[in-house]
Amino acid sequence: MTTLRSTTTHAKAAPGFKRLPLAQGIALVVAAGLGAHASAESRILEEVVVTATKRSESVQDVPLAITALSGQFARAVNLNDVKDLVSFTPGVSGNSQDSFIDAISVRGVRTQDFGVGGDPSAAFFKNDLYEGRNGSAVTSLFDMDRAEILRGPQGFLFGRNSIGGAFSVYTHKAEINDEVDGYLDLDVGQNNHAAFEGAVNIPVNDNMALRLAGYHSEEDGFVDNFFDGSQLISHNKSALRLSGTFIGENLTAHGTAEYEDRQQSGSVYRAIETGDIWDTLEAALGDVNLRGGAQDADIDRSRGDQDNADILSLG
Repeated sequence: MTTLRSTTTHAKAAPGFKRLPLAQGIALVVAAGLGAHASAESRILEEVVVTATKRSESVQDVPLAITALSGQFARAVNLNDVKDLVSFTPGVSGNSQDSFIDAISVRGVRTQDFGVGGDPSAAFFKNDLYEGRNGSAVTSLFDMDRAEILRGPQGFLFGRNSIGGAFSVYTHKAEINDEVDGYLDLDVGQNNHAAFEGAVNIPVNDNMALRLAGYHSEEDGFVDNFFDGSQLISHNKSALRLSGTFIGENLTAHGTAEYEDRQQSGSVYRAIETGDIWDTLEAALGDVNLRGGAQDADIDRSRGDQDNADILSLG
């Protein structure tokens, strides 16, 4: 006959530690769990509300390929104009340092038309107002509330000129509150880059408020032109916007007046020195040597190359 014995082994506590009663041990576990839960809650993203379908709803409920960027993010990463949204939107390409949007491509769809009368394949909106012309669509981003980029055909809600997608930019509206508030942002960098952005919100009475926002950016050229020794791709831009909000018992109205003066270099191109086209050119003109490297230019611009505009927007 085999006898089974039950043996209980007590482990020795490490020096400096005491055995805890069961209740205290459970209390510590529960407290640690609550702390981890609170930490997780602090990392939860706030709800992002967009109007991509012409109504306010959470971006997680929108059945579209959408990229939403907050105004705070745009200011933090120094977005210059609407084409800079391309850098943060997957499936979109074609950013350039000029005032034309003919090269904007959404999922490979674009309209290669650089005339001022040509409509692009991607629709651009500012505060729900269509800005489709190549030049007028490019305005500086300042005092933004948010930006929404929709990829794919959007003709049902945004019209016939949105076969590739739609870009929507919304500026801050005047807010009716109890006191004057605002902000000021200054940014400096290399190539004598300097940018200023600021806004002030002024409550007029219990039903009306005004908001004044301003922007200025300038930068010297940073592309060497070996033809005449000049520096290309510079800019000097200034903009001012006045917004108003009125909220009555049966009426809510928002108004915006914006003016921008843009002075900058035009597009800069460098020929590709390989391929059949280049061989044909050299066969006709003889040996052609471009000076400088891949990031430099060698262009005769004696007949001018200005990319200037005065843009007035009323909404």
